[in-house]
Amino acid sequence: RPQDQAMDFLAPVETNVGGNKANNFIDRRYNLETNIDGLGRVEHTLRIGYINGGREVYKNRMRIYLPAGTKLTRASWGEAELLIDVASFTEYGRGGYSFYFEVASKEQKSLILEYLTPIKLNIKSPGTKYILDVRKQAGTDQDPFTWILKGVKKQTVNTDLLKDRRFEVDLSQ
Repeated sequence: RPQDQAMDFLAPVETNVGGNKANNFIDRRYNLETNIDGLGRVEHTLRIGYINGGREVYKNRMRIYLPAGTKLTRASWGEAELLIDVASFTEYGRGGYSFYFEVASKEQKSLILEYLTPIKLNIKSPGTKYILDVRKQAGTDQDPFTWILKGVKKQTVNTDLLKDRRFEVDLSQ
């Protein structure tokens, strides 16, 4: 059944599994495109750009926490397809996906994830709200974060992940 208020969630959690301090030299830039279509479905494309300014390889075990029931439709690391190497999990009442990738010294690459949430908004109902909570990666500084909302409502927010962020959009306006 369509909802008048939807809580969406994104929490990328990285673990440096290389046994070195390469993560200290990683710059990240987050770009999240959200499309809410005329039927109230919510799809996302997440791009995380990585630059390794250090001399060592950054070996990363990534876990992306999302609403339970979210379906990952694409996962790529640079030109390489990652989807076959992705494992799904459920923890803390959330769903998610886990995978591994490396960023070589002086390398610049992007992680791209496309996914469809189980959210179905009643966009014709007055007062319908879409709420997106984005969790900050522990131990990082203020990684740039751009959120582009497309579809039934359009807006762009440029901020950072110095702290957890919450975005609320009234879709009935």
